[in-house]
Amino acid sequence: MRGQSPVFRARRQGGRYTSRAGGADLTSTSTEYVLGAVGAFMASVTWAFASVRYAAVAREVGDARVGLLRAVTASVLWCGVAVLSGGAPFATIDLRHAAFLVGSIVCSYALGDRVFFAAAHRVGVSTALAIATIYPLWAALYGSLFRGEPFGLQRSLGVLACLVGVSALLALSRAGNVNTSTVQAHALGGVLLALLTSLFWAGNAVLLKLGTEGPSIVQANAVRFSSGVVLLALQLPRGKSPVAATSVRYTTLARRLALPLLADTGLGSICFVYGIAHTDLALGATLSSLSPLVALPFAVALGTERFSPGRALAVCLTLAGVLSLVTATSR
Repeated sequence: MRGQSPVFRARRQGGRYTSRAGGADLTSTSTEYVLGAVGAFMASVTWAFASVRYAAVAREVGDARVGLLRAVTASVLWCGVAVLSGGAPFATIDLRHAAFLVGSIVCSYALGDRVFFAAAHRVGVSTALAIATIYPLWAALYGSLFRGEPFGLQRSLGVLACLVGVSALLALSRAGNVNTSTVQAHALGGVLLALLTSLFWAGNAVLLKLGTEGPSIVQANAVRFSSGVVLLALQLPRGKSPVAATSVRYTTLARRLALPLLADTGLGSICFVYGIAHTDLALGATLSSLSPLVALPFAVALGTERFSPGRALAVCLTLAGVLSLVTATSR
């Protein structure tokens, strides 16, 4: 169940998870590994909370403005933390790790999300998201093939159970929201774009994993979000926004989104980076993709969605997948 590549050996010794790649030892204590799993899941929790508010505001001012506001807030926050802690955010990071971190933002904010929106326009948000959510599978396969990370039968079943459960939740929560004739007319192109999105999002996890093998969380976030500001600012003039967006100032948006911005760019970014950095890709990428599962109880409590036997089954399947992943990792 723990097949390993000759390029990358992973083993557990004396309570530490030790990996060897290209002659370098990368060690993580078992405590850090468990905290990494918790962090990856908490990234899903913070995103489930923040994304509901982002979506509501994005309908008024457009996705591009909300995305740029997130990047600006996170960049100011993490560059400020770096300076206050006595260091320069970019001074000690080498070009190789910086390139990986910038690449992770390209695969998420700058390019991956735009491809996703293009897919959503063709096949609907629920279908596009259900397809794109398979990205942890690609990340896990990369980890297994190129990094020697364990990916046996139990892990495979765990990842697949999570993906199927989350996809079912998405389909059940948004069924009927898309015009059928529009979906059928653009189905093939939309499906292909959604699959491409899943590859970009997997690239985000993989490149972040590579980029954090050295730099601190503060440095990683400062580099990622600062590059995100530049990339999103360049795209903003070409983005389509509602007419009302031109009259809304960023300071007004920041006040309206203060709490979700703090949860997302502060706590959420710490949890995501720590989770990906201190677990292997099969576990970290999967646990950080469970926001649809986490959002469901909030939606039911607020009365915006109803719980059904189908959703109960999807939740149970997802939780079974998580249990399978966690127990496989702890061995």
